[in-house]
Amino acid sequence: EKYPFRFNNAFAVHPINAHEFGDLSYYKQFGLGRVATTTLLNSYQLLLKGEEQAYAKIWTHILDKIVKQKEQAVDWESQTAFPKEGEPFNFELRTNLEEISVL
Repeated sequence: EKYPFRFNNAFAVHPINAHEFGDLSYYKQFGLGRVATTTLLNSYQLLLKGEEQAYAKIWTHILDKIVKQKEQAVDWESQTAFPKEGEPFNFELRTNLEEISVL
């Protein structure tokens, strides 16, 4: 169930998910963050009915669209198929850090 409301272009919001009943949630960029809202009505009732998976699916989808993804500081990948003791180990290192040391 949803509120009988739709955002128009004057609000400059971006729809998060489309549904057969129209867009159910929206976000707007504010500086480095996002503010979201939804036209869903009483979604907590899904929990009261024991429909935890449906509730989690709805809110995970909405929140995944607005939460800033955390960047991984360091990532590496082996270039040596079968490393052996005493032999060189080649790898690719990716980072956004300015100062690093490899031990």
